[in-house]
Amino acid sequence: MKTSCLKTIRAARIVRTSPHQASSALSALCILAMLGACGTADAATSYFGWVTTSTTDAYVNRCAVDPVNSISTLPTNPTYVMAYRSGSDTCSNFAPTTGNGMVHRQGIQRLTIGGQNYLLVTMSTNNGVRPGFEVIRLGSRTGTTGLLGGNVIPHQYPSCADAVARYQADDTGRDHAGGFQVSGEYAIVPLERINDSMLAGFRTAQLSAPSTPSWSPMVTRQRSQTTNAGAAGMTRLSNGLFMAMVFGNNSDDVEVFVSSSTSLPGHNGSTSTWVSMASANTPFGGGNYQGLQLITKCDGQLYVAGTHKDINTDWVDLWRVDLNPSYVPTFVKVANRHMYCSTSNTGNTRYCDFQAGAGTYVNGTGGLHLYGVEHYNDGVSGTTRVVKVREF
Repeated sequence: MKTSCLKTIRAARIVRTSPHQASSALSALCILAMLGACGTADAATSYFGWVTTSTTDAYVNRCAVDPVNSISTLPTNPTYVMAYRSGSDTCSNFAPTTGNGMVHRQGIQRLTIGGQNYLLVTMSTNNGVRPGFEVIRLGSRTGTTGLLGGNVIPHQYPSCADAVARYQADDTGRDHAGGFQVSGEYAIVPLERINDSMLAGFRTAQLSAPSTPSWSPMVTRQRSQTTNAGAAGMTRLSNGLFMAMVFGNNSDDVEVFVSSSTSLPGHNGSTSTWVSMASANTPFGGGNYQGLQLITKCDGQLYVAGTHKDINTDWVDLWRVDLNPSYVPTFVKVANRHMYCSTSNTGNTRYCDFQAGAGTYVNGTGGLHLYGVEHYNDGVSGTTRVVKVREF
């Protein structure tokens, strides 16, 4: 992420309204009243997440049963490691790599679709190479929504089945794709220029065919740190609208976008648009989160998980997210966990770095897993052909 001292808090304002939005707001109030009567969620929030136990919803991830407990009990030092063949390996399709257009990796997410498992990894780039994300098909790890388990011995080559299937490059002139999120069969990717010479923002990518993703148009920031977009998360709300949170430099601020209708903007002929609803400073302080993903508990309460490195220690923090009627968010820290990227189980080598990229995944039973990736291509000494990953 970039360095900036800009810190601004702005009150929310409705940019655009329509009869549909008024109807959606009324529906949201009815849902809120029902949830409050049942005592299922914190009444401090005016909006809840879309709740589903399905792992195949096209637009949203499965709800998490107990996010606080899941984060607090994550295994901190698994006995195995993971890796994949990089874009410089003959098993993979092209992707920028160390010494060939990549600055370093920025975010990681897991996608399970059609019985196949994939990792998606964003990166920043230089020398005219476009930023974007790798789609890594884990051919050795099919048919599960649970833990994937190890696919390699430390410092060795993984199977050719675990390789880059696609590099999805951005074509808007930016050079930094940051911490991101997969929601259902879509990903939200924040994009910015490191020198602040362009407005920052985000694009969404449809992943229903992971080897041939399709981009939405670019959505630029309207408030606060308009040239910064280091991380982004996306989910659907209980009123059917979609919400995106775009975080600025070191996640010091957040801008909230909401769709103008219940169809996801930018895909499948949708006429819906993203509307900037609010911005606010965050209370994250020295967290300097490199990735943040929105999580919906099965009672509808929203959370956001942030990952970062404090000197040489890697952490995941969980914050409850409450939204006022104008979508201005407040955050309350409710859990954290110290994770280990380098131990004897990893051959005493860093197999991840939360200053590079890390991200959560909701499994098939509503628990949470966490993935971390290294900055560069250091899986096998003397080559750039292998990228190291840890699963927690």
